[in-house]
Amino acid sequence: FNFELGYISFNFQSCKMKSLLLAICLIVAVNGRCSPNICSRVRCRGVTPAECQDGIIDPNGGYCGCCPKCVKTALYEAKETCKDKRTRLQETVNKAGRPILGLSLPTCNEDGSFAPKQCKGSVMCSGP
Repeated sequence: FNFELGYISFNFQSCKMKSLLLAICLIVAVNGRCSPNICSRVRCRGVTPAECQDGIIDPNGGYCGCCPKCVKTALYEAKETCKDKRTRLQETVNKAGRPILGLSLPTCNEDGSFAPKQCKGSVMCSGP
């Protein structure tokens, strides 16, 4: 069969082209997995705290567990208090005039902090 990529056309009827394609697939498959000593061959780009202000640096979160990675999730974005977040989300619902799919109001402690256990159809913890 023929394959066109922009202005380049490949004819896969020839044995050489099929062999080349198979070799490329094998190279990608072998190099695409994490071998036991892969970290000794990987050069990682460092992640600085300045680049990861809204998250935490996971020292083994990058490629094959070899490289640091900035992890930004809702768990680490808790710069506002629970009370403030609850008020902001409630205002969003009020403006919409109806419930918003996927939006749930957090459960707060009396001091305005997040309750350690948040239950809304599923459970998540708000602290370490």
